[in-house]
Amino acid sequence: MRNVFSVMLLIALFIVASKGYADSLWHQSYSGQSLFTDDKAAQIGDIITIVIKETTSAKRSSETSTSKDVSNKGSITSWLYPQTASKGVLAHNGELPAWEYDTEKDFTGKGAITEQDTLTAEISAKVIEVYPNGNLLIQGSRIISVANDKKKIIISGIVRRSDVTPENTIDSNLISDAQIYYEGKGPIADNQRRGVFTWLRDMFSLF
Repeated sequence: MRNVFSVMLLIALFIVASKGYADSLWHQSYSGQSLFTDDKAAQIGDIITIVIKETTSAKRSSETSTSKDVSNKGSITSWLYPQTASKGVLAHNGELPAWEYDTEKDFTGKGAITEQDTLTAEISAKVIEVYPNGNLLIQGSRIISVANDKKKIIISGIVRRSDVTPENTIDSNLISDAQIYYEGKGPIADNQRRGVFTWLRDMFSLF
């Protein structure tokens, strides 16, 4: 009888020890965090990654057409002749040949300028305000300097939290009231900028 009691006591101690060890492993593995933790930006100061894919295009064209026709004709039927000795007065009978002329002028001019810009980048932004409806006001900037060339990107706008992916990213076209500012400075940017004479030539080529 005593042996049976001892065996049962050992089994009970083993079960309690096993349960405690399993609980210890659980807490060490998950540190009390839920398996369904949401990593989306939700509070002021949280970071969100913005995927910028913007394409803009502009086209300007001009067409000018003018036409002018002028037609004139006439004749002189009397003319003053020099004084004659016989009459002693100025004679006014006589005619000059009839005259007429026609002129015609036509002008047509056409011109067109097409521009297209594409900006692709990824930039981290910070939540600076949370609206009562849950929307997030975000703002971020990035400056990249390479060999005396500096690129600066600034973005801000309103993000709907439901548009944020599980990876905590959002496409720029889903940002409301988005303001995207891009500027380049340096030798490369200067070479890409049109000079004054090129600009004047392009302007006058429209006409």
